[in-house]
Amino acid sequence: MKKLLLRSVLAAVLIGPAVTFVWTVASTRVTVKYEPGVSEEEFKAYKTRSVSELDAFLKSRQVKFSRSQWLRESMGFGLR
Repeated sequence: MKKLLLRSVLAAVLIGPAVTFVWTVASTRVTVKYEPGVSEEEFKAYKTRSVSELDAFLKSRQVKFSRSQWLRESMGFGLR
């Protein structure tokens, strides 16, 4: 029983900070949304074109915002 407890504590001490670090890095990245939204017809229109053209099309519509802005906007949708 003591051996199991020590293994569990060791795993928590090693895995805990690693998970916290990964979560922090993932949550600070910039989030993107597209304004106005991209319709299915627009995607179908770009099916025959090159990837670089589609990338340019999406970049013209993307709006970048931080994680806190994304969270605030998401919560706003839930409160409506």
